[in-house]
Amino acid sequence: MIKASPHPTTERKLVTLVDAAAQLNMSLAGMRSWIIRRQIDYVKIGNRVNIRQSTIDDIIDRGTVKATVRTPGEQHQKLLSRSHTD
Repeated sequence: MIKASPHPTTERKLVTLVDAAAQLNMSLAGMRSWIIRRQIDYVKIGNRVNIRQSTIDDIIDRGTVKATVRTPGEQHQKLLSRSHTD
């Protein structure tokens, strides 16, 4: 008997390798390479290989570079310092 998972349904959504590669803007061959080298978690059911949507979301979140917020005064100082070096 298979027990119900404690994970929310959003963590349980599976996507194909083609869809996962598209979401990460990479080739299918690159996605397969990650799987062979165990660089990404995957779910294997029978002979089908899928990726959890939450895994893709985590990769995107880890790769996101946050914008730097500057006050108007700091931005003005940066522009002034550039003009003095030219």
